[in-house]
Amino acid sequence: MTDIALEGVDFPTMNKFRAEYLAAFEFDVRTIVDIGVYRGTLQLYRAFPDAELILIDPLAEARVVAEKVARYRDVKFVEMGVGDREMAIDLHVPPGENRSGSSLLRRNVHIRRKRELIRREVAVRPLDKIMAEADLPPPYGVKIDTEGYERFVMAGAQETLRQTRFVIIEVTLQDLYGQRSLPSEIIADLAAVDFELFDVLNVDRKNNIYLDCIFLKKDDPRFQPGYSNDALVEAEADQTPA
Repeated sequence: MTDIALEGVDFPTMNKFRAEYLAAFEFDVRTIVDIGVYRGTLQLYRAFPDAELILIDPLAEARVVAEKVARYRDVKFVEMGVGDREMAIDLHVPPGENRSGSSLLRRNVHIRRKRELIRREVAVRPLDKIMAEADLPPPYGVKIDTEGYERFVMAGAQETLRQTRFVIIEVTLQDLYGQRSLPSEIIADLAAVDFELFDVLNVDRKNNIYLDCIFLKKDDPRFQPGYSNDALVEAEADQTPA
């Protein structure tokens, strides 16, 4: 294997989690399901301006995002955790203004920030029951960002996933929680319901803590040779000075 000199080479951050890129897939989805909202996934909402929106988060603070989005389109907000069964469980919340990293995993300290966590008891329901009550039309596009709790979410979402065109899921690489869902386990769980990894939407230039990955049904035509999503290439070319 030939050694390649990397001194002075700049590895830029890659970010495909952008509205123009997601919109260019032209997914025929009628409802976007955002699980783990907190500050919102605005690029996802903008990519599908005609889709129904349901935002689901046990953090009461996430309601602010839903109220802002509701100024320009219909949105349902469900203040609840998503898991494999109905129950009451502690949500572990970082102190201070930044609530990112809140998780349903049982832990006392945020490993990365080395801070004790506040516990809030919240209700948890399977996504299939939430969607049945919401009565929103399929096909769905689903985003899951639950800080290590992803496998429990998917276990309670089997019927919803059968009616889903794509899943965007945050895959945690570093063990921030002491009991995270492993990338291999997430891939296996999605493969069991006929989803395969299609693209990685973000790569950090220094150290990957997590990856936002998009999975499509294994028979999706975009897996065929020749498919190309050139939305970002064209967008960047338009912004390049002549």
